Amino acid sequence: MIRRLLLLAVATAALAAAEPVRGEPLDDWGDIHARMCADAKARAGSIQVVLVGDSITARWTTSPGEKEFAEHLAPLGAINLGIPADGTQHVLWRLQHGVLDGLQPKAVLVMIGTNNLSAGSDPESVLHGIWCIVDHLRRTLPGARVLVQGLFPRCDRPGMNEQVLRLNALLPALADGEAVQVLDFSARFLAADGSGKPDPAVFTDGIHPNLPPGFAIWRAAVMPTVSAWMAAPPLPAAQPRPTPVAAPKDLRPSTPEARNDWLNRHRGLLKTPAQAKAACRVLFLGDELMRAWDRSPELFRAEYAGYGALNCAIWGTRPRNLLWQVENGVLDGLDPALVVVQGQTDLRRAGAEDCAAGMAAAVAALRQRLPRARILLLGAFPQGERPDSPQRALVADYNRRLTEVAAASGGVVELLDLAPSFLASDGTLPKGAAPEVAATVPAAWTAWAAGQRAAIRRLAER
Repeated sequence: MIRRLLLLAVATAALAAAEPVRGEPLDDWGDIHARMCADAKARAGSIQVVLVGDSITARWTTSPGEKEFAEHLAPLGAINLGIPADGTQHVLWRLQHGVLDGLQPKAVLVMIGTNNLSAGSDPESVLHGIWCIVDHLRRTLPGARVLVQGLFPRCDRPGMNEQVLRLNALLPALADGEAVQVLDFSARFLAADGSGKPDPAVFTDGIHPNLPPGFAIWRAAVMPTVSAWMAAPPLPAAQPRPTPVAAPKDLRPSTPEARNDWLNRHRGLLKTPAQAKAACRVLFLGDELMRAWDRSPELFRAEYAGYGALNCAIWGTRPRNLLWQVENGVLDGLDPALVVVQGQTDLRRAGAEDCAAGMAAAVAALRQRLPRARILLLGAFPQGERPDSPQRALVADYNRRLTEVAAASGGVVELLDLAPSFLASDGTLPKGAAPEVAATVPAAWTAWAAGQRAAIRRLAER
């Protein structure tokens, strides 16, 4: 008893001495754009090639494409302006807000529009959005030649590839023979079985070229044009071509728009029906690991439907963003018996101390706004294959700090360390055993559910 009181006093004093943690919404897209603007400004005099697009283009500078990029594009001072989930309207906004300032490239490679198609826009309207991008590039960078690339095939949902083919058939209307060219090499990525689907040896998810061979094909397709443009004389003065689609049905692809997916998802949670809120006895909060329960809907229903459970986790959430959620309406209309809280994916970036301080602040806000609720605070899942992996020490430090948060709560908060549910008997972590977003292995979520089942059953009772 004395030891527990001493621990409580130490934890309370440590929390009181720390700087107050302030909640803040997440704006990953805005942060990425700001970093791109800073990079472009710092290297403006050396950038000769600009890559414009979405997550497919973004993969040029991640593991699938980084080797090809380093060998063939980086020596040209290339800059990658691909941001995942972007549509033409988002690219338009970015190009108009600083990322091209001071640049004088010789070539701009554009591949964009697949996210517009998946969001329901028709190919003609997406074509107009791409034209708006090309028109802006021509007026802003009159010395640059623009290569519009055909969209890659996709098979992630019925009918999508037909839309891609329709758009690719329209793209040649953008070419002017000199400043703007169109190159559709999407057929190089088709499976050899004649199905018309992407080659599964390259497109592991039906949308993205996620393996290096795909970028070797891509590089071989575009580099002859890029190399020729590097040696070509300056462009003659010419007005950009008029739009090939005078009156599109859908103006969204051609209306510049900034993005904040995290804030949009938060606002969506605020629209949860009152009946569902009233029935909720167990509330889940956290980051993308908690949100990834969406990938196991049957398991989630089987485990938690009886509690009227709501999952209000948001992808990308960091502890300070969780605090902002709690302070800005996500709890309105809710009176759960139990809140299950998890947050660990920011550990490597921010460190154990900062993450734990953020979680402590979020837990304190939860206690203030839900005084009748118990809180189940989940420790970070194990990381690193071996017990002596550096990630294990980081996780252990974080979980130790969370123990202090729970101890300072007077029994309202209970810490649950699920590491034993995922580790092998020798302390190693088998691949896919613990929950991770990159590869959602059902067995890991099953083990997660089993590991917290008894605690949820006990704490959800009032």
